[in-house]
Amino acid sequence: MILTIKSRYRGTGLVDEFGNDLKPELLDLPKELVDELRGWISVDSDDYDDYLKGDVQPTNHAKFFETGLNLAKKLKKLVGDKHKVMYEYSEVKLLTNGDTQYTPLNPLDIINRKITDMVEGFKGFSDDEISEEETELKNELTKKLEDFKDQIEELRKNLPKESIN
Repeated sequence: MILTIKSRYRGTGLVDEFGNDLKPELLDLPKELVDELRGWISVDSDDYDDYLKGDVQPTNHAKFFETGLNLAKKLKKLVGDKHKVMYEYSEVKLLTNGDTQYTPLNPLDIINRKITDMVEGFKGFSDDEISEEETELKNELTKKLEDFKDQIEELRKNLPKESIN
């Protein structure tokens, strides 16, 4: 199973590979980690929302990200190789010495993944199952995604080879 610590998410903070909200208790996780997940989502996501509105300093966003990453690392140490653990579209790996390794995607790839996720959220719905406004949004996001992918390819062509992840 792929477990994702999902930042800026209003559920339990933990989802499976299909985006389903997981109850940490069902994974037999320690109560301390379950409580940390709940606290991170209930308090820090509010801080992040305030940051987006311009009400909080960016340092709180960095704290939010760091807290989520630390939770992902703790989770990986607990589940070992039994489950893949993801955070912000990158895998948290367990090294042979017991430490964890996290290598984030480059910013272009993260943006691409986030836009793709938004478009994916509309897949599976026919146009008559969603409102006209949602259909327009789906079409607009799909077009923006295609344009963005073209822009990424142009940027990659102009970057020195050693700077591309």
